[in-house]
Order: sequence, then C-alpha cells, then structure tokens
Amino acid sequence: MIANADKKQKKEKKGAGEKKIKEQKYKKSVSGKLLKVLIPMTAVAIIFTILFVSTEAKEIIVSLAKDSLVQEAGYNAQTLGTEIAQIKGALEMSAKTLETIKFTDDQARAQYLKSTMTINGGMPNGMYTGTQDGSWIDPSGWHPDANFVITDRQWYKEGQQHGKAFAFGVPYIDTTTNKLAVAVSRKVNLPDGRIGVASADMSLAGIVSDISQLKPMKTGNSMLLDGDTVLSYVKSDYNGTKTSEHTDDRYLTAVENYVQKGTSDVREVSANDGKVYYIALHKVEGTNWTLISAVEKDTVLKR
Repeated sequence: MIANADKKQKKEKKGAGEKKIKEQKYKKSVSGKLLKVLIPMTAVAIIFTILFVSTEAKEIIVSLAKDSLVQEAGYNAQTLGTEIAQIKGALEMSAKTLETIKFTDDQARAQYLKSTMTINGGMPNGMYTGTQDGSWIDPSGWHPDANFVITDRQWYKEGQQHGKAFAFGVPYIDTTTNKLAVAVSRKVNLPDGRIGVASADMSLAGIVSDISQLKPMKTGNSMLLDGDTVLSYVKSDYNGTKTSEHTDDRYLTAVENYVQKGTSDVREVSANDGKVYYIALHKVEGTNWTLISAVEKDTVLKR
C-alpha cells in the first residue's frame, strides 16, 4: 500500500511539474508574441512623437521668425518715416512764414530761406521758390538763365498737384551728382498776391546707403521701392531704374507684384539662384515708398 501511495505521489508531482512547464512555455509564448507586436508599435509611436515635435518646433520657429521680421521691418519703416516727417515739418514752417510775413523784397525772402540749407544734409541748397510770373527766390544764390521756364519744370508741376502739404515727387537721377534725388514741393501763396511753388531738392544717397545697411534678423537684406521705381536694392546698379527693366529678376518682379497688391502678410519669394526668402512689406509714412525686409528661409530654419 505504501509503495502504491509513493508511486501515486510521484505521478502527481510529475504531472504538476509538466503542467508548470507548459504554463511557463505558454507565458513565454504569449510574452514573445506581445513583444513582437509592442516593439514595432512603440518604435512607430516614438518616431511619430519625434516627427510631431519636430514639426511643431519648426512651425514655432518659423512663426517667431515671421513676427520678428514684421516687427523689425515696421521699426525701420517708422524710423525712416520719422526722418521724412521732420524734413517736411521744417519745410512747412518756412513755407508758412513766406505766406505770412510781408518781406521787403525777394532778396529778403531768399535771405530768410538760408536757414533751410541746414535742415538736412541731403538738401544743401535749401528750399527755393518759383512763381507763375517768373520770379525766382533761392537761398543758395543760384539764378536760372533766360531759357529757364519755371512753370515748365517738373518740380513746379508736381508742387501744383500737392496743394498745401509738402509731398515727394518722382525720383530722378541728378545730372550733377549722378545720384538719386527727389523734389519735395507744395503750392505757396505769397502775401503780395503771387502764386507759386516752394520746393527743395533732396538727395536720396544717404537714405539709399542706410537701407542697404539694414540687415533684418542680422542676416537679411532690405530694399526700397517707390511704386515701380527702385530706390535701393541689393544690386545697386538697379537703383533709379524701373522694375519693368528687370523682368528676368524673379525676386524683384515678385516683390513688386506684392507691393502693387498692397499685401501686408509675410510672403515667400524665390530668387533666380533658387533661394527662398521670407519678405515683409511696410509703407513709409509721408511717402509713396515701400520698405521691403527679407531673410533667407534656410537661415531661419537653421536657428
């Protein structure tokens, strides 16, 4: 009986052992299958997370860069606009004095206008005045010859259109300096009844130089357009020309297109060399000018 009991007990232990081994094998089998499923899923999840974070980070970087470009461009345009406002304000005071004070003669008027020769370094000759009857008032001492018809001059025609507020005319190349210049003019009514135009020739050389040195976000570039006239560009030989003269320049053509549309949001523009730029446009108050600030897209993404 004892022998039979031992045999039974051994048989039961053996059965329990085999069952345990089967259970362990089953668990290992299940674990293996789960790992085969979970490992790829985990890898995919990690890759997805990395891609998602990278995409989000890229979008944040681009968004911040665009905001920075807009703010910097706005500040630069405002700075230039403030300079223009100061020039026009000083000229306005002088013009109002001409219209109010009864000077003894035109020589006295010219003497008074000498103060306008120091308003801005770009206007060394100050503000001059020409009238419909052919009178010429000039603080610089220059006198026109007999063939000089005041009312036929471009600055006079522009001044007639500007009414009672000084405004910039169409930029031109000064024949003496071979540099860009522009007339700032308006109508005047002298106390003695004469009607004419007060004007000052302003060199744009200083402004063009300042614009060329503006580097948005430390690596970008800036340009200045007056409608379709190039005032300042990275290719300085374009300055003073029309955008229509450079239709092979993809970048310039695209920028001028956006200027004409009056768009204010940041745009992407491609250049001939394949580089892509973010550009921001800002009007310069008191002028017909548009300041364009640009930064290369790849430079932004490397930050």
